[in-house]
Parts: sequence; structure tokens; C-alpha cells
Amino acid sequence: MNNIRKKLLLLFLLMLPWQTRWIFGDVNVMGDISEFGRMAVYAFDIVLVLFLLVSTHLFSRATFERVKRSKVRLVALGALSGLVLYSFVTSLWAVQPMVALVFSVHMLLGALLFYVLLVDEEISIDMVLASIAVGMLVPSLLGWMQSATQSIDASTILGMSAQTPDTLGVAVIEHADGRWLRAYGSFPHPNIFGGFLAFGLISVAAISARGRMKRKELLLLLTAASLGGALIMSASRGAWLALVIGLAIFHFGHRMNKHKEQMKRASGPIFAMATTIVLIALFMSPVLGSRFDGENRLEERSISERTTQVDEAKMMVTRSPILFLTGSGVANYTFTLQGIKPLQKVFMYQPVHNVLALILVELGLLGFALFVTFVVATDWEVHKKWQNSNSLIAMSLGAVILVVAMTDHYLWTQVSGIYLVAIFFAVNMRLGEEA
Repeated sequence: MNNIRKKLLLLFLLMLPWQTRWIFGDVNVMGDISEFGRMAVYAFDIVLVLFLLVSTHLFSRATFERVKRSKVRLVALGALSGLVLYSFVTSLWAVQPMVALVFSVHMLLGALLFYVLLVDEEISIDMVLASIAVGMLVPSLLGWMQSATQSIDASTILGMSAQTPDTLGVAVIEHADGRWLRAYGSFPHPNIFGGFLAFGLISVAAISARGRMKRKELLLLLTAASLGGALIMSASRGAWLALVIGLAIFHFGHRMNKHKEQMKRASGPIFAMATTIVLIALFMSPVLGSRFDGENRLEERSISERTTQVDEAKMMVTRSPILFLTGSGVANYTFTLQGIKPLQKVFMYQPVHNVLALILVELGLLGFALFVTFVVATDWEVHKKWQNSNSLIAMSLGAVILVVAMTDHYLWTQVSGIYLVAIFFAVNMRLGEEA
């Protein structure tokens, strides 16, 4: 891997948590701007395009011939190509076709990123995972500061909005002593911040277990501790659950299969993250306890809203046999919902907190089938060789992605989320092949 390509890939991965963007179009809903209708070019988009441009040698006939030797790779790439193409097609009947087209372009970039990471054997899996984890170090420290000061300053350059706990609509925890601002890090919401942190923490454990970056042990320990504390401060229950399940698969899988060396290497970072998590959780227990209080006003509202969203998704899927088959248009969930339930405030139109349901509504049964085919193909070798350490690592990372996808929508509605999913599937497939 030449030096320029390596630097561009490293820069892209480090920039992924930062939401610096140029907004070139907006969609108004009842006089207000919809966040889900904002069309933008992100700073990491530019770096990704440059990386892909200097990787054009991988789109040669010789590379395609190597790909053809693996039927599983062919199925995965075929399904992904069909999914991206179909997303463009759905813009023909989408309520907001330009929003669908911009989203499809980002899907195309994510697919090309998946392809390059998959076929370029010079790209180290460890470097990719380490870059994602270390890239979350500064956002995690930012989360610590936000929790300590209970405020977030606006920054146009970094793509951050000002947030204070007394502002309506800001993600907070209501407790006996008032409102506590959840940590946003460098993201637009604490939930996607928590999802990235959980993925970064499992990545640290994975890198350590593989034992190929021994000179970075101190950095990995500091990263694990910082990300662990920030995860608690994000107060994202979905991300907490994702980390618990991911670590459970990692720990008990390696223990059951007697991978003692891998467990020994990973014990340091896991201990560092666990210690920080426990200490911060105990310190913040009076506040965090409200997240599990079913009678808390905000928690009742959160549960009610998610129940309503599930009902809305069911209605949108079943309202027409044709739309059930074709979908209502990629990235157009909220605008389709507006047509069904008109004359409401913009904040009332929210995507269902479940990526699989979103895909089914927006891309229909055709797009959903292509997506499932792609997932099965990328995961084929992992579950066939589940006792191998590499497969267990892949399954741990996959558990994080799956739980976050089932409890929120940001892996589909945020560009950085789309790219993280593309990176995961490439890493997942390569770990399965290594196994």
C-alpha cells in the first residue's frame, strides 16, 4: 500500500466522527428545516473520493479475476451493486427525489469503500480498526468536557451545534435535581456517539487480541479508558447494550474455545474500559438511574414515541402492495410520513428507530432482499468458522452493529453511520476469510 493511499485512508478514518459539512440544499416542512432533508457534502466525503481515485488500480481486470475465484465475494458484491443501483431507481418515485439521489451517492461511495477494503490485501484490518478506535479518542475527551461543563459550544468548522440542558429538544436526563446534558462528542446526537464508542471499544479489544500492534499498547489502554467513560456519559442505552453483548460474545467465545493467548492480550484494555465504566457509573448513579425509571417523564415519552414509530412503520409498509414491493424511496421515510400525517411540526416526523424497518419501508421487499443477501454473504465464512478467534472478533463487532441498528436509525440516516457499516462489513468478511 503506497504512502499516499495509506495517509488518505488514515485521514478518512480519523475524520469520520467529525460532522464538518457544506450544506447545499434543504427541505422545509411546515416552514421549518428538516434535518433529514439536508443535502450536504462532508469533509470526509472529499477525503474518501481522493482515496478512491488513487485506488483505481484495484478496479482492473486482474483484480476482478481474483474476485471471481470466490463465489461468496461475487454474491456479496453483486447484491451490494444491486442495492446501490436500486436506491438510485427509487428516486424516480420518491417524494423528495434530490434527497434520495444525494443519499444514493453516499451509498455508492460506501459500496466503493467496502470493495477497496475487501480486495486490497495491503490494507491491514488492524490499522482500520485501530484508526476508528483512536479516531474516537478526541470526541470521547470532548464528551468528558461536555459532561463536566454541561454545555456544548457551537462550531461551524466542526459541524457542532450549541447545546444546553435547559433548551427544549436537547438530549438530556431528567432527574431529581434537574436536567443533565448527555454527551454528544462530535456527533449530532448522543446515541450515534454511543454507537461509535461501543464499536471503538470492541475494536480495541480485537486489535489487542490479534497481537499485531504491541507497540501501541499504552495508546490502546488510554483509548479504552477514555471511550469507556464517554460511553457512560452518552447515556445511550442501546450503545450500552451493544457493548455488553459484544463483550459477552468476545469473552465467552474465546474462553469456551480456550483461546488463552488472545484473552491474555485483550485483558489489559478490557480491564481499563471496565474500570472506567464502573467508576463513572457509580459516580453518576443518581442521574443514570433515571434512564431506567419507567415513570420518568422523558423515559415515558421516549417509549411512547418509539411505540408510535413502530406503528407508523407498519402502516407505511402495509398501505399498498406496490409500495411494499418497491418501497417509498430511499431517505424519504419522514417525507412519506408527512404525506400520510400532514400539518404537523417538523420534529414530529422522525424515522423509526430500527434500520431494518427503515430499509423495508424505503426500499421495499426488493431492496430488503438485496440487503439481506449482502449481509448473509459477508457473514458466510464467519459463522462457518465461529470457533476461530478471528470469527469471534467479527461476531463481537457484528453484535454492536446489529444492536445499534435495531435500537436506532443513525447507521442509516447519518452519512458517517453508512460508512461505518461499510467498513464493518469489509472487515467482517476479511476476518471470516482469515479464519
